[in-house]
Amino acid sequence: MSVYQIQYELEDTDNHYVKHSRYYHAKDENTAKEMFKETCSAGTLTGYAHPKITEVVLLNEVNAEADAPQAT
Repeated sequence: MSVYQIQYELEDTDNHYVKHSRYYHAKDENTAKEMFKETCSAGTLTGYAHPKITEVVLLNEVNAEADAPQAT
C-alpha cells in the first residue's frame, strides 16, 4: 500500500478556512479519498461542516510485488 496525504480545509467559527492534513495507507488515490470521506461521516471529523479536499499527494508509492516475501 502507498501513503497518501489528504490536504483539506475546515471552516472555523469566524468563517475562515483552516488548512489541515491527514495521512492514509491506501492502494490508490480514490481509496484514500474514500477513507477520508468515511472519516468525515463516521470518524473524528464527524460534525464539521463540509471539509473540503484541496489536494491529494502521493508520498510513498509501494510496489506490492517488490515487497512481497520471496519463496526460498
